[in-house]
Parts: sequence; C-alpha cells; structure tokens
Amino acid sequence: MRAIANIKSGQEITLNWCSDPFYGFKSKVHRRNSLLNAPPFVLCSCDLCEGDVDIDATAFEALIQEAEELASRWKSLENCRKEVQCYKKMYTVGRTQKIQNYFLYYKILKQAFKIASYGYSMYQANDLKMEVQSLMEAMEKFGKVFGKDAILDYSDDSIKSTALMPFRPKNRYA
Repeated sequence: MRAIANIKSGQEITLNWCSDPFYGFKSKVHRRNSLLNAPPFVLCSCDLCEGDVDIDATAFEALIQEAEELASRWKSLENCRKEVQCYKKMYTVGRTQKIQNYFLYYKILKQAFKIASYGYSMYQANDLKMEVQSLMEAMEKFGKVFGKDAILDYSDDSIKSTALMPFRPKNRYA
C-alpha cells in the first residue's frame, strides 16, 4: 500500500474499494450506494464523499458512456483517436470539476497514454505520437503530487522510446 499524499498525524486513512474506473467521476449518492450494495458493504467516509461539495456527475455521463463503448470496440486507428480524445475531454472536465488527482492520473491519463501508445505502435500515426508525448508531459507533472517514484518515469529515454516505437511483427520464418 502506498500513500498518494502526505498524511498528518491522527489523519484517517481511506481506501478506494470500488473497481469502477470512473468511480471518482460519479455523484456522491451513486458512489455511496455502490459501496453499500456490494461487497465489502461499507459506508464511505473519505474526504470526497464526506465533503459538502459534490461533483456535477451529469458532465461526465456521456463521456463515461462513450469511453466504455470505445473501450469495447476493436482498436482501429480511428477508434484509438476517438478514445484518446474522449479521455482528454474527461481530463479537462475533471480538472474544472476538481476531481481528485488519483482519478485524473491513474484512471484517465494513464488510460489515454496506453491507448495512444498502442495506436501509434500499431499504425505509426504522427498525431498519436504527438498525443503520447503530450500525455507523457502531463503525467510527469503528477510526480509533484504523488512523488516521482509513484508514477512511471516517462523522462526515462528507454520508456519514451518504447512508448514511441512503431510495432514491428517478428518474422517467424527468418
């Protein structure tokens, strides 16, 4: 287990029990009901659920639906592009709604990076290469929040070259 923020003496430590990748983008009522009606049957008391301000989950509903639909499709070049754009929209809306950094980084940016890297490696599309580079820069900024060792170090040239390496199938007959 790893803390993603400084913990003050006496401060309660909470865990995210929900497997839904879009959990942090849903309303307080939805999050609480999800946890109460499924194992481990808990009432959440994290800062997000206990706070007076709730997010505008309606801003994310269409984007979540679009992301789930795109994730279930074959990863054609066009679908990769659409999925990356969907996650980028979610990230932008999430920043304006002040979604917790954990959800923005681990659930949105990393997924967009994964799809953009895959799309570039398979199709060598320059626009996806630029997306990979842009996403790496955004992800590096989260090192200030989570600590450099909590995020994948995308400044490492070997990781950059792997993420930006076009796919070359091995010739089984060579």
